[in-house]
Amino acid sequence: MPTVEEYSLFLNGILKTANDRVAANGQLNVEDVQTLFKIAKFKDGNIDEAAATDLKTVYTSYYAKLTKRAIHGLEMFIVTYDINAYMRKEGGAWSQWYVGITTNEMIENQLFTQHRVHKERGFWIYRTVTMTTTVQSIYQYYKENGTQGGIHGTGNTALKIYAFKLAATPKKENPFSKVSLNRPQRTVNPNRKVHDLDPHNYRQCPSCSGSGLLTCSSCGGTGGRSESRVDYDWDNNPVYRTEWVSCYSCSGGQQTCTTCGGSGTVNK
Repeated sequence: MPTVEEYSLFLNGILKTANDRVAANGQLNVEDVQTLFKIAKFKDGNIDEAAATDLKTVYTSYYAKLTKRAIHGLEMFIVTYDINAYMRKEGGAWSQWYVGITTNEMIENQLFTQHRVHKERGFWIYRTVTMTTTVQSIYQYYKENGTQGGIHGTGNTALKIYAFKLAATPKKENPFSKVSLNRPQRTVNPNRKVHDLDPHNYRQCPSCSGSGLLTCSSCGGTGGRSESRVDYDWDNNPVYRTEWVSCYSCSGGQQTCTTCGGSGTVNK
């Protein structure tokens, strides 16, 4: 960790660099913004919260003197920093978050009516940018990193980027899970086989080798299979999952031998 003196110089360096660049060139360009980002990084590469605040101050103070490319870079940083910090604070994988674009006029309707996010108890955040290219770049950044999302507005006023945590989807009960198929459970005792007790008239079943059971041909002895299921979130987007379904043709991966009827014995 830096000392107090180093930390003070570190933070002052951001604003000082901005002042020096504007004094020399009359504006901040892309290279200047990249220089500010380098100053704002600690040794581990992370951006400190106070440094982020200073970069926001630079943005608001010198907005009129920034090129469009520089505005794009600063807004990309500021907005993703804020949303990422909020997502880390509230927890959950990125796939549990929804990120979308909407217009300035529709932001609250989109969040609280269309997506049904609870205004007081829900987890949501939104930010405003000044260019459509910036909001689209931010949206693409989150989509590529695994969030769910959608674009719900176009045109010059679609400048709101928002994020909210998806509610957990309750697992739907399998309607067949409580149905009892009443399959007979056979207990095979190899010491009590008829072919052992009466070897002159009976012999061991050649199909099941005397066990009375065969591997189920439907499931290959696994006793079931994984099936894909799809649920839908608040915005009618599919959420995929897998569910284990027991085999309907057997019990535990085995079927009664059809040659001997489960006895393990056939006539000679």
